[in-house]
Amino acid sequence: MRLDMTGAPWGSSHSEPVRAGGLLFVSGQVPRDSEGRAVCVGDIVGQTRYVFDKLAAVLSKAGRDLGDLVVLRTYLVSRDTLPGYLTTRAEFLTSRPVCTTVFVAGLSDTDFLLEVEAVADAEGRRTG
Repeated sequence: MRLDMTGAPWGSSHSEPVRAGGLLFVSGQVPRDSEGRAVCVGDIVGQTRYVFDKLAAVLSKAGRDLGDLVVLRTYLVSRDTLPGYLTTRAEFLTSRPVCTTVFVAGLSDTDFLLEVEAVADAEGRRTG
């Protein structure tokens, strides 16, 4: 079931989260503002904060929060950005979701340093 995310913090290129079988699937969040512009260009810490703020807002709109995350998939365009990403991500996570980080040749905008896709517990029953 698609959730009504009217007013959520993303541009028209992102799909709404999908709730299925007790899980909430959130499409990849990128450092793009509501007008379609990349933010914090060249700054992995700023882009990571922006992406996790967006992810938190999406989850909140669905009645969940970052503590409900069970899976994070992160795509980074450079190994050099990993330490900044990991340190900044730790500022946001209150739980320990299963995490996968993949290094890619590029993302949908050359100014994006990362994209984060998530799966959350849609029913607030997460353990561990």
